[in-house]
Amino acid sequence: MTITERHILNASIATFPQRLNLRLRDVHPLAGNQHEMTLFELLWDERGQTYAVELVFRRYCSPLSWHNMRDTNRAAREFEMLRWLGHNRFPTPPALHSGLDDEGDYLIMGAASGSNWDMLSDELRVGAVQQLSNLLVQLHTLEPEALRTLPRVTAEEIAARYRGWAVESGDEAAQALINQAASLMDISGEQAAVPLNMTADVGDLLVGATGRVTAWLDWENAMIGDPRWDIASLVEQLRRVHRMPALAELALERYQVATGAALDDLPTWAAMLAAMRLVRCAWARRYQDELAFPGLRGLVASYDSCRSWADAALADAR
Repeated sequence: MTITERHILNASIATFPQRLNLRLRDVHPLAGNQHEMTLFELLWDERGQTYAVELVFRRYCSPLSWHNMRDTNRAAREFEMLRWLGHNRFPTPPALHSGLDDEGDYLIMGAASGSNWDMLSDELRVGAVQQLSNLLVQLHTLEPEALRTLPRVTAEEIAARYRGWAVESGDEAAQALINQAASLMDISGEQAAVPLNMTADVGDLLVGATGRVTAWLDWENAMIGDPRWDIASLVEQLRRVHRMPALAELALERYQVATGAALDDLPTWAAMLAAMRLVRCAWARRYQDELAFPGLRGLVASYDSCRSWADAALADAR
């Protein structure tokens, strides 16, 4: 764990330089996949009163993103994205500060409330899928010009990068599958670039007791590109990870009706995402002795399931 109370307090002082007598209470680590997170309560004094707010400190430990295996500046990028989304009334945690300390870059954001996907009833899950589809529609209609730190990447560029990383990994299966997926992508053509979450998944939602989505988490992989990356991610996560094909069809239908988009070629984008996931796994396996982040062991261990997923997605695309 690279997060200490010293790191949290120093970051809090940088976030709120005008607040007096800052101190921490109820500091608890949170489960994270690629990054470390800690929930804490920040207290301060003002006009004879003591105030408190619940916050999250996020440390960016993993170099892996969907557009770069050796990514940097992720805290500043997610900070900008969260601020922009909040300005556009998205249900995202408030981003308060990003910075760099002796352990790397970090983000301070407000704590979000609600239940995660695994805790939802079937009825609330249907509502969550409908809301996330609507949020994707809203996201893809926004102008991305204000997002200056987000990478703008074409499908052709992503295919070339992943081919290179597959070769670097030394994994022949990953090389073969990414080449097959990329060859299918060549016939698809690019749509107008829009802001993307890039890993759209109901597992990143928090939902309130009334069924309203209270927070959409995890924007570290955000970029600007073809909208089919997002809808393919959502549909594939529902179909293959959560094993809910009916909800996958609901998400796709709702997005198509709202946008009028023809998505007959979506399986080719899903196949590319699956092959990219396999390349990430193979690359992490190749460099596992040089990497250190919370989900590394699980990522490496998922190689066989990632390969099966890629095989199945390519079969569907053909």
